[in-house]
Amino acid sequence: SQPFKDLVPSLISILKQICERRLPSEYDYHRIPAPWMQMKLVRILSVVGKNDSASSEGMYEILGDCLRKAEEAGINASNAIVYECIRCITNIY
Repeated sequence: SQPFKDLVPSLISILKQICERRLPSEYDYHRIPAPWMQMKLVRILSVVGKNDSASSEGMYEILGDCLRKAEEAGINASNAIVYECIRCITNIY
């Protein structure tokens, strides 16, 4: 995961755009913006941020935002995002 550390700001930016609903509504699933993409990005951040405080530092805010927005929705797709966010938070530094 070391060679991918420079991608962290871009991954965070993409995740932020998804969470802020900047994608077309075709990517929504039951009013959740691109849940599968959110889960994939959070998983990638989890791997890249493991044991790296510098990479992890920028992740906490967006993970918190995704977590809050997913919790509010309360459907299965959003529960999966909540799970991935919590898993990521426990994995990163």
